[in-house]
Amino acid sequence: MMRGLLYTCLDIVVIVVFVGSANVHAIKFQVTEEMSSGTFVGNVFEDAGLASLYGPAILPVLRYSILSKPNGGTGRYFKIHEKTGVVRTAMKLDRDSICRTKQMCVLNVDVAVSPAEYFKVIAVEIEVLDVNDNAPKFPQSSMKCVIPESSLPGATFTLLSASDPDSTANGIQGYELLTDLTVFGLKVLTNLDGSTDVRLVLNEQLDRETKDSYSVTVSARDGGQPSLTGSLLVNISIGDTNDNHPEFRNASYHVYVFENSTTDSVILQVEAFDSDIGENGKLTYGLTDRTKQNYGDVFGMSSSTGEIFVRASRLDYEVDTLYQLVVYARDMGAVSHSAYCVVIVHVVDINDNAPSVTINTLTPDGVATVSEEAKGNTFIAHVSAVDLDNGKNGELTCNVDNDMFALEKLQKTQFKIVTSPLSKLDREQTDRYVVTLTCVDRGRPALSTSQKLTIIVTDWNDEAPRFTQMEYHATIEENNDKDKVVIRVLAIDGDLGNNGKVEYKLGSEQDTFYVNANTGTVYAAVPLDYETVREVSFTIIAYDLGDQPLSSTATVVVTVTDVNDKPPVFPQSFYSFGTFENQAVGTEIGNILAVDGDSLVNGVVEYTLVAADLETLGSFAIDLRTGQIRNRRVLDREYRSVYHLTAVATDKERPSLRSSANLTIYVVDENDNAPVFVFPNLTADNNTVRVSNQIPRGHAIAEVSATDADNGQNAQLRYMLLNYRTTFHIDALTGVVSIAKKLESIRKKTYNVNVLVRDKGTPPRNSTATLEVIVDKSVVYLATGNKIPGHASKRSLSSNLTTVAAVGGASLVVIIILVVAIIIIKCSDRHQGREPVSVYQTEAQIMLNASNSETRSRSVLSSDKDSIGSTNSCDKMVDETTMDRQRKSVRPSADGCSDDAKCGSRLSWTSLARQQNAEQFVVIAAGVLRRRTAGDEDQ
Repeated sequence: MMRGLLYTCLDIVVIVVFVGSANVHAIKFQVTEEMSSGTFVGNVFEDAGLASLYGPAILPVLRYSILSKPNGGTGRYFKIHEKTGVVRTAMKLDRDSICRTKQMCVLNVDVAVSPAEYFKVIAVEIEVLDVNDNAPKFPQSSMKCVIPESSLPGATFTLLSASDPDSTANGIQGYELLTDLTVFGLKVLTNLDGSTDVRLVLNEQLDRETKDSYSVTVSARDGGQPSLTGSLLVNISIGDTNDNHPEFRNASYHVYVFENSTTDSVILQVEAFDSDIGENGKLTYGLTDRTKQNYGDVFGMSSSTGEIFVRASRLDYEVDTLYQLVVYARDMGAVSHSAYCVVIVHVVDINDNAPSVTINTLTPDGVATVSEEAKGNTFIAHVSAVDLDNGKNGELTCNVDNDMFALEKLQKTQFKIVTSPLSKLDREQTDRYVVTLTCVDRGRPALSTSQKLTIIVTDWNDEAPRFTQMEYHATIEENNDKDKVVIRVLAIDGDLGNNGKVEYKLGSEQDTFYVNANTGTVYAAVPLDYETVREVSFTIIAYDLGDQPLSSTATVVVTVTDVNDKPPVFPQSFYSFGTFENQAVGTEIGNILAVDGDSLVNGVVEYTLVAADLETLGSFAIDLRTGQIRNRRVLDREYRSVYHLTAVATDKERPSLRSSANLTIYVVDENDNAPVFVFPNLTADNNTVRVSNQIPRGHAIAEVSATDADNGQNAQLRYMLLNYRTTFHIDALTGVVSIAKKLESIRKKTYNVNVLVRDKGTPPRNSTATLEVIVDKSVVYLATGNKIPGHASKRSLSSNLTTVAAVGGASLVVIIILVVAIIIIKCSDRHQGREPVSVYQTEAQIMLNASNSETRSRSVLSSDKDSIGSTNSCDKMVDETTMDRQRKSVRPSADGCSDDAKCGSRLSWTSLARQQNAEQFVVIAAGVLRRRTAGDEDQ
């Protein structure tokens, strides 16, 4: 009871013992098996007494890691917190599989303390404590036993023994015979290897003619708290006798076997004899159950000859040096007798293991680094070298092949790689070294292992920037633009990172020039005048960004030249044009004009376009002489709705002068995209609604939704049902589907409701989809109080009247504003003696002009009422949907706006604010009012 309480309440017992030299603190921890991953094991920082070895300023710098070992090691079972040194389990531990057959399960782990200047290795021994997690188990659930009726009381009969992989304390503690019969008893003997020999004891004389069979149960109990049990059913048959036991010629055998013995090689033959004759004297041999359980995968035994052989090539001196086998000889009599002897197998070592080498750089990425300014004996990496062989076969000699580095021994199997005392690293000459570490054992023949380690030499700021020239010469034309590039100087620094990053500054403050600190580009701070100054000389400094920066200087001489100073001039700095999408290549969009004050050939102006991206530049062309702008490809508003370019006017002088103006070209929408259903969507397997037959009339059951890549009324959608109109109702605006009649009489039925969605373009486009509505009596209805969409109450009617009145009032206000604006424009034009001419065209203007164009077969701004009215039959609507199934891809516009409706509105009003043009305001407002009125009619 106390032991179970201890295991339940105390998962971990920590014992700290300091052993070895000042470099190594041996720590012992204990942890109970079967605990969950992350169970606390111990604290290396506290138990190693590191607080007494280092000052408070050093302790937060210390980092802890578990060193990997050759062949995996036992460190994989644990993990350590890098900063606190707390050791926890990395997985659930099973002592019975980790330490099979061992009384104590101790796992050795090496913990490294870093950084390099505080490097230590702390040995940790962790004992895994056993819990009673295995019940005794017999090889089989039942067995047969034949007992001659001539057997005397006191005779014993061998039964199967149970096994328990737990530790001795939790292992099998006893057996019990579960029966009310007094005929039999139970006797348990302990063998040489600790296994048990369970025997059935005959207490009374048997009479086969009276009773010829019995059944009893044998129970095995372990030592856990509470104890666990296993049972064996023994079926006893009374038969007719064998009075001599087999005997081995030797009570024990010793045999020596090389670890490289091949599979099925015989290592020993044991022999026993029995004075009986016939089947009672015929012997069979075998390994006891315990021996077979522990070593049955390593050794086998011939049942007829008594030969013991190596079952598999698993002998390894480095794993086990000695095996203790218990074998038996059993006669073939009806009541068999057995004899036992011990065979001790000694494994002889050979030099079959090359050294195993593990290099730990103690860095997060595993890359070894060293600064080029590092002094001798600077730590680079930790080395663990182990040879599993014995004696001289396991003694190692290790070295590195580069004189810039040395190998320093820490312990018998641990080293550290350091810089050589006389080495001088220079990253600019050699920035990495590949060092070969070789370990050789002293076996015959000797075996060796080599590993390569790449060492990266990190930078130290030991080089100053160097200019490519000591003196730079540049020329600049007079009347230059402010911030004009004059020259770019370049200084090179061989260092890395900030040590090699170069910035620039002028040697003295001045108002004429300045330098970009990052690029070394020299700019003119002000326009220069050839008649005032013809040459300027100044000093420029290049410096790196190291902690202790280094610098150098160079001289820049700038010569000012005389140039022509009358560039072409645009009357406006900004132009705005518009065009419908899908127009043929070469369609005229607009004209621009620049005037040059120079005469003759110097006054001839040529036009070019400039854009920030190749797509924009490739979309438009400008006539070199006239300034007429045309499209070079078919435009798609859904792909891009606005383009920004720069028009450049250049005169014919040498050197020529130029000026520029900003262009904005708006692409106006056409109804070229059909609506696309979001729900229902058969492709996405999202088109089904299940409802109760108790759902009342007017209750909403689904909301149909669709999207349209077009803009404005081309994207305004209306919904309608193509079938089951008496059963269901759909709101044309919202797409809400509701019940139109009672469904109580329906037990279960599926309706495939065809839904059509149509936009308000001219001509309109539409699509259809099928909504699967399953009416099922088994579906529970929960009342929510929904009403049929479209059945307005008196309150909603009043609200609609209020909305109409508000729209009418707003329209009247806009009309008054238009009249006042027109009067102001007329007065202004009459005062200036010219007719009102607008050089700007916005999206709204183009849309209005297009409505009157003779080349168009439809109006862009037609109302939805006309569009829907043009199609009266459902069949025609379905045919249109079939033709419009292919939909263009929609991409964000160039200005980053993805909502076409919002973008179109924002572009028009932004352009209006920029132009400050009252006439344009009139035209745009008229277009907006017209669209608003059309939208209100639909509402």
